[in-house]
Amino acid sequence: MMDKAVEKQLLSFCANQQADFNPNAWRALQAARPQETLCAMLMLSKARWYGHLKELGALIQSSLPTEPLPSQAVHMANQCGFDRARFGQRLREQMWFRQEAKR
Repeated sequence: MMDKAVEKQLLSFCANQQADFNPNAWRALQAARPQETLCAMLMLSKARWYGHLKELGALIQSSLPTEPLPSQAVHMANQCGFDRARFGQRLREQMWFRQEAKR
């Protein structure tokens, strides 16, 4: 399982990026290991609810020689303890709470 403090920082970063996407911020992210960040990018690049699919795809292409197959992405996530379902759910919750706070 991914370290809870790292997960919390990565969730906050991803929520901020959803509202104000900056590819350079992804490249400079220090809160998580590169493999954890890559797992988040891979997951979010397929999540229509998050948006920024093309931008995330471009970041992945610049990070890897080829885009991993779904089975390879699952293997990467398992290696670093990245729970894609949990992360996606927690990120959606965080984005919803931020949106509700503005109302």
